Amino acid sequence: MDSNDDKKLISVSSGNIEFNKLIRNCTPYLIDKLESSLQDLKLKMVNGHSLNILRGGLVANFTGKPDSSLGHIIQMTRALLFSAIIQIVGNSKVLEKCVGAVSLSVSLQNEVVNLWFEDQPNRKMDYGKEIHTKYKVVI
Repeated sequence: MDSNDDKKLISVSSGNIEFNKLIRNCTPYLIDKLESSLQDLKLKMVNGHSLNILRGGLVANFTGKPDSSLGHIIQMTRALLFSAIIQIVGNSKVLEKCVGAVSLSVSLQNEVVNLWFEDQPNRKMDYGKEIHTKYKVVI
């Protein structure tokens, strides 16, 4: 990407802390008034282009508490989020033309699910035949 293009930064953390310092230092360049801690930000850069900071603030453990889920329990969710980022980076030209929601590729889903079951074989029995068939789980 050319350094003179518009830029987007995306946060998928629960607190959007990755961009706090940047946001504090760039407040004078905000295009819209800051009204919410989860608000997407659009900044006007010196060269006339824009910097968009998308602050979704996904709570990866779904409880609102820090570190409330053990790593081995939440690792599938984290792997699926990471897979989505891989898909976005790997297909950015194709995805730029998409409108609306984009599904995570079946191959990435299968890989995550099967690696998770490989790491935790005792969890296979928690899921029925439909899931095993859909994700080609080896029992």
